[in-house]
Amino acid sequence: MLSIVLSFLWLVLPASAQTPLNLAVERFSVRQGLDIKGGWSIAEDRYGFMWFGGQLGLSRFDGYRFVTYRHDENDPASLADNLVRALIVDKENRLWVGTQRGLQRFRSDTNRFETIHLAQEKTDDADIPTINELVPGTQNDLWVASEAGLYHLDLASGAHYKASSGDRRLQYLPIKSVTLDGEGNVWVGTAFGMYRRKPGEEVFHGFPERSDRPDDPAEYRVNALLVDDENELWIGLDNGLERWSLDGRQRQRFTLKEGFLSDQVLTLAKDSHGSVWVGTSWGAYRWNKSLQKFQSLRQDELDQRSLAGLAVRRIFEDSRGNVWIGETHIGINRVINPNGEFERIAKRIGKQNNLSDISIRSLLAYDGSHLWIGTVNGGLNLLDRASGQIKVYRNESLQASNGLAGPISALCHGHGHAIWVGSSHGLSRFDTLQERFTPVDLKAITPRGNSIVACAYEPASKQLWLTSGSEVHRHDVETGETAHYAYNALDPDGIGPSGIQYSAILPLPEGEVWIGAFTGGLSRLQRGPTGAARFTRFRLDSNDPGSLSNDTVMALFRDHAGVIWVGTAAGLNRVVFRDDGKVIFVRYRRDEGLQDESINSILEDQDGNLWLGTESGLTRLDKARRQFRHFNASDGMIESGFLPRVATRGPDGLLAFGGHEGLNLFYSEAIRQSTHAPRAVLTAVTLANLAIQPGQRLAGVKMSGPVERLAALELAPEHRVFGLEFAGLLFADPQHVRYSYQLEGFDTDWIETDPANRRATYTNLDPGDYVFRLRVAYGNEPWESSDVKVNITILPEFWETWWFRGLLVVLAHVIAIALIRWYGREIARRYEVEKLAVKAQAELQSAEAQQRFVAMVSHEFRNPLALMDASLKNIRRMAEAVPEQFMERVQKIQRAHLRMQGLIDNYLTEEVMKTRDLEPRKQEVDFADLLGEVVAYAQVAAPDHVLHLRVQGDLPPMLLDREMIRVAFSNLVDNGIKYSPKQGMAEITAAMEGSGTVRVIVADNGVGIHESDLPHIFERFFRASHGQAGFKGVGLGLHLVHRIIELHQGSIAVASTVGKGTRFVVHLPVRAQEAAPAGDSCDEAPREADSVEHRRG
Repeated sequence: MLSIVLSFLWLVLPASAQTPLNLAVERFSVRQGLDIKGGWSIAEDRYGFMWFGGQLGLSRFDGYRFVTYRHDENDPASLADNLVRALIVDKENRLWVGTQRGLQRFRSDTNRFETIHLAQEKTDDADIPTINELVPGTQNDLWVASEAGLYHLDLASGAHYKASSGDRRLQYLPIKSVTLDGEGNVWVGTAFGMYRRKPGEEVFHGFPERSDRPDDPAEYRVNALLVDDENELWIGLDNGLERWSLDGRQRQRFTLKEGFLSDQVLTLAKDSHGSVWVGTSWGAYRWNKSLQKFQSLRQDELDQRSLAGLAVRRIFEDSRGNVWIGETHIGINRVINPNGEFERIAKRIGKQNNLSDISIRSLLAYDGSHLWIGTVNGGLNLLDRASGQIKVYRNESLQASNGLAGPISALCHGHGHAIWVGSSHGLSRFDTLQERFTPVDLKAITPRGNSIVACAYEPASKQLWLTSGSEVHRHDVETGETAHYAYNALDPDGIGPSGIQYSAILPLPEGEVWIGAFTGGLSRLQRGPTGAARFTRFRLDSNDPGSLSNDTVMALFRDHAGVIWVGTAAGLNRVVFRDDGKVIFVRYRRDEGLQDESINSILEDQDGNLWLGTESGLTRLDKARRQFRHFNASDGMIESGFLPRVATRGPDGLLAFGGHEGLNLFYSEAIRQSTHAPRAVLTAVTLANLAIQPGQRLAGVKMSGPVERLAALELAPEHRVFGLEFAGLLFADPQHVRYSYQLEGFDTDWIETDPANRRATYTNLDPGDYVFRLRVAYGNEPWESSDVKVNITILPEFWETWWFRGLLVVLAHVIAIALIRWYGREIARRYEVEKLAVKAQAELQSAEAQQRFVAMVSHEFRNPLALMDASLKNIRRMAEAVPEQFMERVQKIQRAHLRMQGLIDNYLTEEVMKTRDLEPRKQEVDFADLLGEVVAYAQVAAPDHVLHLRVQGDLPPMLLDREMIRVAFSNLVDNGIKYSPKQGMAEITAAMEGSGTVRVIVADNGVGIHESDLPHIFERFFRASHGQAGFKGVGLGLHLVHRIIELHQGSIAVASTVGKGTRFVVHLPVRAQEAAPAGDSCDEAPREADSVEHRRG
């Protein structure tokens, strides 16, 4: 229904009211990430960010991403209301926000909103005014237009007051708009008329006087006010637009008659060129001062590069000259190339004053005001640039009268006022004065009936050159004679080879012709002395850098200096004729700065620059400087790129290029040198890939101000994985911005990246100071220096600090000194050890000699002792035959013999244990039997003593060194005998203690041992002071006992009382096997069967 209404309006409006702005727009809505529903307000901050307010919140835009703020009922510092009706940035770069529920100021450093209370001491929601507009004053002040009146705010002090009028009505009226003129007047638009305050006055007065007002109150619902560069007042009403002189005496009214689709004006704005923009409920309009009329920019359902919606709520021009148009319900529109350097013509709604088809196949600038346009399905169009009218010659009429049908693929000048029109089915000569087509028999020119691909007219010779399929034709327009050039295998100098499709042709006044093919390279037609045609072919040779860059030739052109240029599918070629007659090609490709190598068309402007039509846009080549500059859809180019040979230049310097989606027209001198200068800015700081939110306080992170103007960043050791996100604010074409960054102190060179990776991430940096720098550039242009410089400090762990490292150095010195001293002492010690080793070696040798001597002596002692023992035994066997007195003497001799035998055994055992680490040779031993032998032997040596052996219970076999244990207990028993008086008693008691230990008690009733001697009793060569003379010994016995018991992992203890006796307690492990449980203790009386008693008999 909407398209039907729009089409109807196009039909009923007069031609003068239907002049469009041939501009494209870029849409931003939910699909692009802008989800605030509409564009009610627009502003730009000092950094270059764009701010948009809609019905569902506030958004900040950096060209890539939208950051949205909304009302949060649980957060008093959030946006007061989601409907943002007004935005403005003051001189201190503070953003002021007017919402449905009052005025706020946004603080970028905390990411919070501060509410400005305009109502006097009132907190009721009903008293919070809806803000309609924010306008800066001449000083550091702000005018606030609200539904509850007009407020004036001093930005420095925060003081404000409510404006009043002489009729006392202003303070109660809804204020829709405020503007200031060049004379210092303040103008106010309300729902019931206008007010003005002159310079020096305190109050406002109605303007004009009430008596001058019409009766219709709707006339005075003022929605928008604007003072233009000529100091004229524009007034947007609910039912039209008016332009007044400041005194109100001269007025001009614009309504539907002047081309507006709606009388309801919602907003007014002016751009840096002084043009007035008008936003209505049915589109946007721009006042053309030269034409003295409005040109429209509206929604077109057939054109995705038209406005997204109908009702235009706000129009704003940023510092780069981008014009932004916000509408009520959908989103934001950016007008591409608003100054119209590149005019874009595409199909529009309606059937009048429109291209019949936007797919263009040929163009021809006939004179300074007319442009012929050949389409695919819409026939031939004639554009009158002065009036903007388009006349259409439909395919149906062309076919019926002239044999033309299908795409109009070729247009070229003819003789006089004629043009040639070629298509897939015909060729006609059109007389532009009489507007009459004269068909030409196509078969007479192209015998095979192929389509006309390209044509070119050479006026000097009046020859029309045509390409059709694999043939080239020359037609003499005066005589009608036609020459055909086709492949002939018998002609080596002929055209060819077979199957080539010829795409471009360039006849020269000198008589030669250059012909390009889709796949066959380039051919040069020359005539020999006889007039015969001779073709020279040029193709790509991968081994010859001077050959053609590609065999697909799309365009041929000769510039004003006579240089021939060849456009191919892989770059531009300049033809060079060498002195030796050889032709070479100088290539221009991507390495030389060419952004798109598909060269489909070539034109030259009045300054001698080449303009190249490519698949992705236009490229300008400054031949003298060999510099390229590319223009794409962001500059207003048609989106699909340009087609081969669809280009023309008018006599006034107009350049035109066409493609699948329309055409672009421009004058090269109107193209400004450079509008692409990205503004570098930081957008986020990240820790572990999570962005730090503005105002967020994190432990171990110090930031000097908001991210956008971050000068210093300090990070604790735990935050060594961090990143910096950035953007190059260039809304015209952000996807072609290049980025380069460097972290001085870490990166050795600049690191280049693209818009998809606008983040520098660093991990595990060493502690220290760094400097982050950022550069930006557009396309192939040089790098732009930027103000982005961040001093970054990475704090160390305590072990990485200077004081800790200093402490380590001191400690290292101390350790070194200690090691040196230790080493010195070690050297001295080793020297002493070596001395001791030498001494020990000598002592060892002496000891070995001593041992050999002892062994010899003991051997010599043992032999006579053995003989003595044998003789004594023989004498005792003869006891009955020997007198008793004699036997007593024999027994004394035998006791002396046993005494000497024990001393020799002890001494030999001690010497053996001194010279080597003695390990017991254990075997299973009947311990009770061993104790019996010891007692029996001792009884023989001491017949005048009473010895008792008590074995309580059954003793298990034990793992013992039998000889060592015999020596140990012989010494204990002998010790008891030796220090007991005659008829003294020694008692040996053995029993199990626990499950694996045998306890042996050896007790006597001798003289005892002094308490002071007890700690030393087991020391070598220690002899106790028994208090009686006559006790002799060498002090080895008990020392041997202690050593032997320890070698068996046992223990020995002693208790003694002088005059009463001594008691030794020995514990030995069984080791061999688990002992049988023993119920008897040492205190129980021994059983008769287990008791062995040795008495003197």
